[in-house]
Amino acid sequence: ALWRVDSRVVYPPCNVEDLSKLPLTRPRLNARGTPVKKDKSSIRVVSVGQFRPEKAHVVQIAAWKALKKFKTKSSKIENAILVFVGGCRDEADRERLADLQQSVKDLELEDSVQFHVDVPYDEVKRELSRASIGLHSMIDEHFGICVVEYMAAGAVPVAHASGGPFLDIIRDQHDGPTGFTADSVATFAETLEHLLLMRRTEREEISARARARSDIFSETEFNSNFIDSLVNSGVL
Repeated sequence: ALWRVDSRVVYPPCNVEDLSKLPLTRPRLNARGTPVKKDKSSIRVVSVGQFRPEKAHVVQIAAWKALKKFKTKSSKIENAILVFVGGCRDEADRERLADLQQSVKDLELEDSVQFHVDVPYDEVKRELSRASIGLHSMIDEHFGICVVEYMAAGAVPVAHASGGPFLDIIRDQHDGPTGFTADSVATFAETLEHLLLMRRTEREEISARARARSDIFSETEFNSNFIDSLVNSGVL
């Protein structure tokens, strides 16, 4: 409308097909990844992204500390762990990572926060397959491919209420939500608490809707919509 031309949104292709093969039901594991009984298991929250300043990992750590300080007495919160999976591009990123790791120590969160740095795709995929929740706190993310990947993998997304995740990706369906958004340390912590205390079956229902929603961001959909847009515009 701004340019007075017909237009169509074509979303970028995401790795949906491969991740959608992962089981929706998460294994019951402790913080070390060892199978355990129900009351000893740790619900895993994963955060995937390079250790760049705009990814706002500091907000996630602050929200995690706020969550752990809540007065809610539940083993689901006490046992929950936050797993950072990401890479460093240069020395500045490595220094930023070291600062994050120091913050975790200063806040006495070492027992519930893990870092997987510069790991191969198979390990990223393994962590996605174990996670019940996917965390993303960047403000005004243009699109948010990792949020789509959370959804395809079966991790309920919790993203910043701005940009692509808010406008395009995490959209309620007729039968319920496909994820959640937040805009502050407090609301991220509250949303995480809500999801962690939720019944496992209810969380899996959201995961199933999120996975179904992720299909519209697949490579197949991109190829079809891109060609259709070129044909309709007269380029082809």
